[in-house]
Amino acid sequence: MDLIELKSITGLTLVLSRRGAGIAALYAPDRNGALSNVCLRPDEDENTGTFSGATIAPVAGRVSGGAVSISGAAYCMPQNDGANCLHSGPGTLGRAVWDVVYRSGSEVRFQKALAHGGCGLPGNRVFTADYRLCGNCFSLELSAVSDRDTFVNMTNHAYWNLSGNWAADAYDHELQIFSDAVWYNDKDHLPQKLCRVQNSAFDYRLPRTIRSALGESAGADQLRNANGYNNAFALNGRPAVRLCHPGSGRRMIIETDAPCLIFYSGGYLPIAGSALAFEPQLVPDAPRLLGAKLPLLRKGAVFRTVSSYRFDAF
Repeated sequence: MDLIELKSITGLTLVLSRRGAGIAALYAPDRNGALSNVCLRPDEDENTGTFSGATIAPVAGRVSGGAVSISGAAYCMPQNDGANCLHSGPGTLGRAVWDVVYRSGSEVRFQKALAHGGCGLPGNRVFTADYRLCGNCFSLELSAVSDRDTFVNMTNHAYWNLSGNWAADAYDHELQIFSDAVWYNDKDHLPQKLCRVQNSAFDYRLPRTIRSALGESAGADQLRNANGYNNAFALNGRPAVRLCHPGSGRRMIIETDAPCLIFYSGGYLPIAGSALAFEPQLVPDAPRLLGAKLPLLRKGAVFRTVSSYRFDAF
């Protein structure tokens, strides 16, 4: 991998990779100023399923049957997750090597083209991932353009453990998700029903440890389905997530303009729960759930979504 390092005056250090336009590491200080990597490193085997740190494009998440309707025409994305498409199939840009088209001491712009028909969708498309580091915060702006109407749902698939200890689970982290409703999934992890989070294992409106929430009986069937969390939360606005690790004093706050955020608690990682993924995006399986209201990327228009990640210590 070609790695690029950005470092701020606070010591926050962001290491980026051309593969997947991804985050290879993020070194953040604890309450005593000691730096540790808190972002799961990318897979050495690019065929594994974690997508650690990668920018997922053109479409993140699962699409049932791979079926997408665009301007009255039916398209089929590759079925690489049973009968469904996951993260755009084998041709996903989350595995591709992107070009570096701009670089400064605080910013990197990655870009990757995808030809008409790539990942089963129309349009000659160009995808861009802009990382900017300033002080104790970095932002990620994801954008795309196309010469035909198409469907785009980009995200970043970073995993976090603010303790920096990858040999243990992260269930001792205190989590707050600014959401009143969550999508319950079927056995194939496809969202089926939007439910209130109140008095359930999905109620993170106030900070609580993940371990305490896992013990809730309401919603337990959903947790068994994914060996933890793998659900889409409908966001209230900004911020979206506040994650704290009491032991180290590290805290991460995520803000995003995306309407939804997937919380995956890493139940199928080699060490279950050792890292936590928060993926801002449209609701998964949006072509089915949104139908005629599916937001398409129109020819000549720009898809754009911005998320920021702020780190401090308490």
